[in-house]
Amino acid sequence: MRSPEDRKPLRIVLDSDLRLPLSAQLAATGGKDSDACHCGEGAAEERAARLREVQVEVVHVPRNKTGRVDLTEGIKTSPVSMV
Repeated sequence: MRSPEDRKPLRIVLDSDLRLPLSAQLAATGGKDSDACHCGEGAAEERAARLREVQVEVVHVPRNKTGRVDLTEGIKTSPVSMV
């Protein structure tokens, strides 16, 4: 059984159009923590590739009716169990 000290939170950023700057703390600490950026389908693959280069997992998820990341779908496609 893991102790509370061993548990690290999963940081997920919802960014429909991948506007997250590479200078953001999430990108700067990529690979050190469990980080993911959920973006809407059709978001720029070039931006996704840059984030992956700094070890941020990029997950493309469906958009809702307003064009933003669909949170329900984002949870279903989370890189790790959220339970």
